[in-house]
Amino acid sequence: MSRKTSSSRSLAFVYGTLKQGFSNHWLMEDVMTKGHARFVGIASTKKRYPLVCGPFQVPFLLDMPACGCHVRGELYEVDRVAIDHLDELEGVSKGHYVRRPLALTGLQSLQFFNYDPSGEIQAEAYFAAAPLTQGLAASSAHIEAYTKKQTVNYVPRKDRPQNRTFLEHVNAWIESQSQSVQLEVCSR
Repeated sequence: MSRKTSSSRSLAFVYGTLKQGFSNHWLMEDVMTKGHARFVGIASTKKRYPLVCGPFQVPFLLDMPACGCHVRGELYEVDRVAIDHLDELEGVSKGHYVRRPLALTGLQSLQFFNYDPSGEIQAEAYFAAAPLTQGLAASSAHIEAYTKKQTVNYVPRKDRPQNRTFLEHVNAWIESQSQSVQLEVCSR
């Protein structure tokens, strides 16, 4: 991840199911228990980005700066082992998400005693892969934070239909959403 914090450690910003209290936080707990990560605090993106929920209520951060909201999430210090596990979960090699740098502000942390809250921190986050960005942006409401409200209809991986890849599910969902919007416009 982009900012070096101590020998080969960097910062990861998580905004969805990896946060405390959500379905994939088990991974953060696992890498923290093994000494590969530590919780730093809560922060928001300096720039506004669209955060949307796609199929199965999976959250996607879209690399469209100046659109959307200042997204709130959690900041972790991570090493290469943790990054490899996060990349695997986020499907980086499969084209689901890409890890990119971003600036954060408003850090609330007991870890960084001398941190100026008006300053910024460089970290990395997982953004939806470029081919999905426009379709997701047009198909879903932009939210400031992924909360328990969004997880009411969340479907864990093990419970999702296995007849398609995740990308096929996302593309089919985008297509169905765009058809719904077209039908609404035509019926007016």
